[in-house]
Amino acid sequence: MRRTDLSLYEKRLRKSVSGFRLRSKVQAAFRRSLSPLLEETPCPSYDALLRAFGPPEHMAQTLLQTMTTHPHPRSGKLKWILAVSIPLLLIFGCFGALSFRDRPEQNFTLSDASAYSEKVLLQDYVFCQDRTFCDCDVEWDQPKEYPSYLLLLQNENETSTKITVRYSQRQPPHTFDVPPESTRAFLVDDSQPGAHVISFSSSNGSLAGTVRVLLSTAKKTPSLPNKFG
Repeated sequence: MRRTDLSLYEKRLRKSVSGFRLRSKVQAAFRRSLSPLLEETPCPSYDALLRAFGPPEHMAQTLLQTMTTHPHPRSGKLKWILAVSIPLLLIFGCFGALSFRDRPEQNFTLSDASAYSEKVLLQDYVFCQDRTFCDCDVEWDQPKEYPSYLLLLQNENETSTKITVRYSQRQPPHTFDVPPESTRAFLVDDSQPGAHVISFSSSNGSLAGTVRVLLSTAKKTPSLPNKFG
């Protein structure tokens, strides 16, 4: 058998295909096709190979088309691009998700609590907390399906009470004062889901009053202007 003819044909066959793995698959497929010829002609010449299979370049394309799946070779440049771009996409994706979940609550209104009657509260809101002003914080978990929350505060003290509402470790808290013996309604229409904490303080340390926390599934921007913001 003139192995040099067969080796030359296989060499040109492999040269017509890009990628080491793909070349190996094509060569294996060719040798399976070659078996019947070798049974009849153990030492085929190059001309015999051409008559049986055609030019090696064409045979390579024929084998590629008959293979159900074959790996696509990746150049060194493509591998480098994938190695760099995939981690970057993951980083930016995580950063974007964190940024979305940690955006500031910007759509809020501070008004007099008298604008919210019990009828309005029963129709539009869900009760969450009813607590007194004290040194202990008032906490609640804002569900993501509730984009709005309302704080109704009544200061029964003879001095102003400072209210601080924290909802994020990265965003600044909401802060406002409730004057002595007054009421305030603090409405947030773009609430962040998760933990919210209310703290109370006064100039002389005394605290007296109540706070109600209510939630709503719809944005409740009131028609009243932001009188105290």
